[in-house]
Amino acid sequence: MTQKRGAIFTRIGNQIAIAARGGADPDMNPSLALAIEKARAVNMPNANIERAIARAADKNCGSARGNYLRRLWAQTAWV
Repeated sequence: MTQKRGAIFTRIGNQIAIAARGGADPDMNPSLALAIEKARAVNMPNANIERAIARAADKNCGSARGNYLRRLWAQTAWV
């Protein structure tokens, strides 16, 4: 039973992470709100939901825009 529950949490956590790429605010991101609703329907802990959203936010930091902003900051930090 625990393995089934873990598999469900993993699947829904991945759905949350994918949905959170469109924005971490569920009020502005309906796909994220739906994924969170599904997670709550299967009694997924809030810590797991928050971790999945944070995982997506970390991946967004590695985006081209995030890299550009880091390079820009590094160039201006030494001027």
